[in-house]
Amino acid sequence: MIAQYLEEQAQFPNCTMIIEPTSSQSLGDAIKTGRRGSLYLDINIHRKGHHVAYLPSNEDPILEVNEIILALKQHFSDPSINFHVVKIEGGHANNVTPSHFHLRLNWRHHVNFTQQAIKDATEQLLEKFDVDLQWSEGAQPYQSLSNQHATNMKNIITNKLKITPSFTQSGGASDGRFFAKISQEIFEFGLVNQTIHQPNECVSVKDIENLSEIYLSWLQQTDESF
Repeated sequence: MIAQYLEEQAQFPNCTMIIEPTSSQSLGDAIKTGRRGSLYLDINIHRKGHHVAYLPSNEDPILEVNEIILALKQHFSDPSINFHVVKIEGGHANNVTPSHFHLRLNWRHHVNFTQQAIKDATEQLLEKFDVDLQWSEGAQPYQSLSNQHATNMKNIITNKLKITPSFTQSGGASDGRFFAKISQEIFEFGLVNQTIHQPNECVSVKDIENLSEIYLSWLQQTDESF
């Protein structure tokens, strides 16, 4: 990795620009000055299976699974964090309750909401349940400490496209997380991401032309500042 090599060579750039499709609705409407972290939790629940003809309705173990999800959803309602259930597995028979459930959960969080805080709150909420928890980190969040070069890019975009970009940290993880460790400033800017990772992914040819001119203007301005 380039970032690892630079770190080993004790080379720390004062700015790193990542070329990512960061624009949302139109080219230039957003510049990423950071990214959210990603944290996963696998929950395994083991229960005795029961024939549904002899089990009272209110003892169905699926109700317990639902209670777990609702408790977590209610707790993690802060707009700076996204909580999702990404997988639920359990049960194969038509007339027997599952003896094993597997849930996979994911949090996307900003730098002001640490992974340890998420773990502590979740484990406290789930203390009353007999469940096995296994955590795994997707990515650590980061946010640029300086926006000098990003502001220069913002001004160039405004002059070129007559649109004012917003600084945001939304979206998923990117290669920026590797450079955030060694670079004083980091930001991401690129094409519109409306069709990203979808069938028939495409971009406007005009956007590519405008983008190349914006990059060139930024590089020229950056070079003149040193």
